[in-house]
Amino acid sequence: PGRQRNLGRQGNLGRQGSLDGGGWGKGSNTGATVVRDSSYIEIAMATESAHVVRGCVNHPEVETRLTCSSCGDPICARCMVSTVVGQKCPRCAKQSARARGTPDSLLTFRAFGAGVAVAALGALLLLKVVLFGGILLAAGYGFLVGEAVRQAARKRVHPRLGGIAVLAILIGLGGLALLFGVPPLAPKVLLPLLVGGGVAFARASGVF
Repeated sequence: PGRQRNLGRQGNLGRQGSLDGGGWGKGSNTGATVVRDSSYIEIAMATESAHVVRGCVNHPEVETRLTCSSCGDPICARCMVSTVVGQKCPRCAKQSARARGTPDSLLTFRAFGAGVAVAALGALLLLKVVLFGGILLAAGYGFLVGEAVRQAARKRVHPRLGGIAVLAILIGLGGLALLFGVPPLAPKVLLPLLVGGGVAFARASGVF
């Protein structure tokens, strides 16, 4: 009888342990259940947010699933601009047409070299061939230098490239003027420096 009572007591404890902790030696599953529940809630919230349809950035009343391939803004079929790299919003389409963006080091060196070469060649013509060309010739000189910088930078435009174009004119024209003994304040040097430098900066920086 004593053995039967002990066995009965152990059986009751075993059943209670199974109900409370899931069995002897297994511990409580409460923590694992909470983790699984929280993970399920996060997945459900992410799924619900993924199905939210946003309004077009230019036409808020129009719901769309299209986004600009550059900035990610939602766009609709009315304002979408198709390009070779995907659909874009009108603002990004205009920027990509002018290829704005900070040039990397390689493009900067290429632009500087091309600018100095064109500036030196143009300065040689200004100092040795043309006696005095006036404002139009100085503006054309600056335009060619700015365009050379722009093309060497793969048609990018940036204020840094504008500064490179001005520096190229200072080195190309100023250096040859000093080499040939022409005074820096002479009209045939000063006018291309001022007018040509301004036009070169405007062209390479994307003003026009």
